[in-house]
Amino acid sequence: MEGKRAPQEVSAIMRRVRSRGTAPEVSLRKALRERAVRFRACAENLPGKPDIVIGDRRLAIFIDGDFWHGGQWRRRRLSSLEDQFRETDSRDYWLRKIRRNMERDCRSAAALLEGGWSVLRLWESDVLRDLDGCVAKILKGRAARILSRIPEKSFFAWAGDWSALESHGWTARSSISRVTLAAGPLNGFPPRAMARRPPLLLMETTGRGADFDGLRRLGYVLEELSPGQGRRFVIGSRAPGGARSLPQAPECGRPGAIAWIAENYLNPLVNEMIHGRVLRRYTTVSRVRATG
Repeated sequence: MEGKRAPQEVSAIMRRVRSRGTAPEVSLRKALRERAVRFRACAENLPGKPDIVIGDRRLAIFIDGDFWHGGQWRRRRLSSLEDQFRETDSRDYWLRKIRRNMERDCRSAAALLEGGWSVLRLWESDVLRDLDGCVAKILKGRAARILSRIPEKSFFAWAGDWSALESHGWTARSSISRVTLAAGPLNGFPPRAMARRPPLLLMETTGRGADFDGLRRLGYVLEELSPGQGRRFVIGSRAPGGARSLPQAPECGRPGAIAWIAENYLNPLVNEMIHGRVLRRYTTVSRVRATG
């Protein structure tokens, strides 16, 4: 069995990995040229250096490797990013690197949206598996649209101290939106607000016999987690793709469990959600009724 690699050896291997002109990039560019789409490749002057830019539509396109950008854990039916490297000697190295890549992806997408660009991030495996489908998303813009807040990883804290989320790249918001992660005690949470704009959920139960039926009727998939010290947490998701397997956090108490969930489950889940969809910045238009 191969021994543990030194960090210097791993870094040397990483430097030899090709980051531009990969087979999926070449295939997608060729398909766009065949359809007479005018584009620019490797835009160095834009946040994140998009692989393809369609200037007249202000659309920035990224083709991300599943491994390097945190997309393999779900495809391999694992419960969290950490599970992907549980048997790997250099697991800490890979977790740090992939987490940095995911954070950079969110930051660059948010910066592009703020600058008036639309963003489409595609997995390399999707381009190889369904090239025509990926081209259709680019040409027709029929991919599901989501709010620009997803790349910012925002959350709505209903009550309590959720600083563990903030320490892992999340930003507190003052109102609930479709993609906001809602954090708070389950009892007393307003279900009608969830029905109108259902967010992701990370919530702590308060007391025994909490009623999950109301949230389940709204379409949430709920699973419980007991991270120690008698605490119970619930994660729910209205994201496409069906039920999500809840990872098993270590027995480290409430702050540590939330931090673990943020790093190994929520951040990779948001990263997954920003791929395969056209991200556009939404604006609110107020209608003023004329009075006679």
